Amino acid sequence: IRNLQAAGADTVAFDVDFSARADSAADQALLAAISRRPGSVVLPTFVQALDRRAPARLVENAPLANLSTDALLASVNVLIDPDGLVRRYRYGFSGEGGGRPSMASLLANKPPGQTSDFLIDYGIRDTSLARLSFEDVFRGRFDASEVRGRTILIGSTAQELGDDFATPRHGALPGVYVHALAYE
Repeated sequence: IRNLQAAGADTVAFDVDFSARADSAADQALLAAISRRPGSVVLPTFVQALDRRAPARLVENAPLANLSTDALLASVNVLIDPDGLVRRYRYGFSGEGGGRPSMASLLANKPPGQTSDFLIDYGIRDTSLARLSFEDVFRGRFDASEVRGRTILIGSTAQELGDDFATPRHGALPGVYVHALAYE
């Protein structure tokens, strides 16, 4: 976060679960980075089954409360059509605790409260989305002009983490790319 903000990124958004504690020093460093520029870091929430044996009982996973104070929260839930493909994306979700914008909706500055769906434009090639290596950003080995004035979306592309979705045009895509295409 610090390296991206120092390079001039407007917003740093995560499709990474921050609902569990890491070690105290890491949690404090993350909190300090988020608090440095309140409202410029987006953390994810997602709804999932409370128990695999009772899939109708849902619970929202949210970042640790202290991380959420200065961050924006957005849903990273993805709609899957009956045939298993992701064609649509939702502007936001409503639930017991009120409404929550989707990641793409929040990043696109859409007015809050809308929960309708829209079609993802799969005419946009996922390979056209600019990419940076997390390691390079972490080590500060990137050109600041690549992030200056931009929204940066960080998420895993590792298949073994299971955040992949079947799409009608691009095969299986990591969730972070589905959010990026919906944002575009």
